[in-house]
Amino acid sequence: MTADDRSVPPFFDPAFYATAVGGRFPDGGAAFRHYREHGVRRGVPPHPMFHTAWYRAEHPELGDGDPLAHYLARDRWDRTPHPLFDPRWYVERYPDIARSRADPALHYWRFGGRERRDPGPAFPMARYFAMHPELEDGRINPLAHHLAHHGKHRFQPIGTVVVLSHTRECRPGELVQLQLQIANDGTRRWSMAGADPAALGLRWLAADSGRMIAAQRRPPPVALRPGERFWMPLAVPAPPTAEPMWLELALFHLDAPWHLDAPWHLDAPRPATAQPPGVTAVPVVLDPRLPRRPASRWSRRERPPAAVQAEERTAKDRAPATEEPLSRRMALADSALAPHPFSQGSRPVIRWIKGDGLDDAVTASAIALATRLFGNRVDYCLCTSGIAGARARALLAGADQPVELRPVGPEDNPWLARRLRTAGCGPDAFGYWWKWFPERVRPDAPEWILDGDQVVIDAPPWFEDWCSGRDPLRVAQDGRWLRHAAYGAYGDLVDRRLLLYSGLVSLPPGLSYRADFEALLDERPLRPGHDGRRDDDEQGVAAVAFQRLGAQPIPLSEFPFARASEDRIDFGPGGDHGRAWGYHFGQAFRRANRHFERMVAAGVLPGPDPGRSPAARSRWLVNRGQWGDPGWSLAEPNLARVLAAAARHAGGDALDIGTSRGRVAAILADGGCRVTTVDLVDRGTATNLDGLGVRVLVEDGAGFLEASGERFDFVFADVHGNGPEVWRRLWPAVVAAVRPGGTFVVSNTRLWENAVWQVETGLREVMPAAMPGWMREDFPEPMPGLAIWRREG
Repeated sequence: MTADDRSVPPFFDPAFYATAVGGRFPDGGAAFRHYREHGVRRGVPPHPMFHTAWYRAEHPELGDGDPLAHYLARDRWDRTPHPLFDPRWYVERYPDIARSRADPALHYWRFGGRERRDPGPAFPMARYFAMHPELEDGRINPLAHHLAHHGKHRFQPIGTVVVLSHTRECRPGELVQLQLQIANDGTRRWSMAGADPAALGLRWLAADSGRMIAAQRRPPPVALRPGERFWMPLAVPAPPTAEPMWLELALFHLDAPWHLDAPWHLDAPRPATAQPPGVTAVPVVLDPRLPRRPASRWSRRERPPAAVQAEERTAKDRAPATEEPLSRRMALADSALAPHPFSQGSRPVIRWIKGDGLDDAVTASAIALATRLFGNRVDYCLCTSGIAGARARALLAGADQPVELRPVGPEDNPWLARRLRTAGCGPDAFGYWWKWFPERVRPDAPEWILDGDQVVIDAPPWFEDWCSGRDPLRVAQDGRWLRHAAYGAYGDLVDRRLLLYSGLVSLPPGLSYRADFEALLDERPLRPGHDGRRDDDEQGVAAVAFQRLGAQPIPLSEFPFARASEDRIDFGPGGDHGRAWGYHFGQAFRRANRHFERMVAAGVLPGPDPGRSPAARSRWLVNRGQWGDPGWSLAEPNLARVLAAAARHAGGDALDIGTSRGRVAAILADGGCRVTTVDLVDRGTATNLDGLGVRVLVEDGAGFLEASGERFDFVFADVHGNGPEVWRRLWPAVVAAVRPGGTFVVSNTRLWENAVWQVETGLREVMPAAMPGWMREDFPEPMPGLAIWRREG
């Protein structure tokens, strides 16, 4: 293909564009016409150095217009096609280019890359060539190489850091305490791990010379979506040098080719007072003559100043109500930063704690009703202690929304486990304390914590404020004048006007109660020989800690006790006002609760449904919502087709590739198949399928098939990441693994037709129209499509 210079403008590369759209054009002019008619709308970049998505984000006035035309119509000394190229900096750094009046970006593309000129302060070429010696021959532009191999969104900075408060002077080597607000500014995409890992970079500079004294990088504690912010503490060890310092902070990609452990410019240190965009610096005086400062214990209840909170709410109100592309949300879901990716979500969450008691029917009813009542407005979590997999699945069989199943242990709250063990209380006797393992399942979201014998039947009046994070801390109340013994050794500290108890707790985002629990346990340690199954100290500690936190009581008239030992429901001294939105079916873990049984019989609460289909019983395993963001789970009509195809092989060997949370594997196992599931990412499948006899493997599907040589009667593939490079290897491996008479069902056959997933063209390019000895059946709807291949026997 040749380019017609009269019809092809600068920064349009016909060959590059043809490869990007997977087409052929007779000449450059035809390629450019296709770009204007189709490529602009689809967001296809016109040139290896033109970062279309970033350019649109930088120029919202562009709307749906042509970004290339917008760029070419302006002064290109003030506009740039790529975030790492700074035209003003480029011409100031290289005066010969300024004298030539050449287009700076075009000059860099044609000559500057080969000449090893730096395109901007954030991209030192010497370091990049050292990392990539394959570029030495000069045939590949370094900036294009970086865009292709290091991700399209990795440029510095990727967010903002605001220092709300910090230690201004301390002794050398001591901790500098900071309160930070980190933010994803809405144009730059980053996560905790996986495709775009983020880092919070810190370095100490001498105030007089700007020389670097020390540097480090650490992952931020959350993965923020565009426009989101997060308040966090930070304790940074000061260098041992005694002199005035600047502490610099910046957010950048962890594997970016530029580093905070080197000067911003390679030729000279940058003065500490001249901050590059996106870098925050604070002065700290290090003086050994200062008194020692104890490290302060930070609590998330220490909220930012009211003015800052007001600005935060205003910014959220102004934010456009747009969803991030699903491909990005799936990448966040695949993040393996922590053992529990669910914790990284930001949506409201309701969680129950269930131990080995007799209240299974109450817990199952509570979860089923909540998922129907609140739908996908919130996420759901069941924490279990001493519950086997089959029993946990029975508790979740009535759920109509995804539920995170999380068995808990001492490692989920080490500071509390340590306190209990000090009192001679081992995990087998944690008892009531298991409610606080972990402290929060989702630290930076609104969260309800309920016992397994508590059922919510309606939304409280403050539900909307709670969902938006504006509601205060609320704790359930017991209106009776309880004896001191009801609060264990802490009864004399309980405010009798509140009478809080460790029932339902409604937490705002960011609030931590650890400091208050620990302070109370410092003042009055648990007595030796403590047993959490028998002693009431847990209720006393929780009541005192939450009253110190300023909790508002949830009146007993709104959340009454329905104790198994009492004939009447306890609505408190004021009686029933008809405002109850939940019930605590007390003592149900020890004996049958007649109040619960009566409400189930009356249809007020859902009871067991033995006729529920396997697909319905596994609805809690669908792959959406559990990380706080929607994913793309298998549509119900396509699930029915998968199961109908699998029914022919009941009792045979089945393979599920792209396991997700294990829903299809669970249904196949329920139908009698011997199931193997394979996925590159562990989304809790082993926990979810515990006891079903399913073999769970966390590895590459093609690699497993090639190495094992195993064969199967039924194979289902629902892969996240459907590029050609994946399917060129996976397709022949699967075809070879299907036995004669077997079936291969593949999802996402038309995924590439969705603009969000337009690069996922692997099946379009690799899956043949027909194969000898196979029959094919296509289902283009519902998206993203499904194909069923049956091998002749």
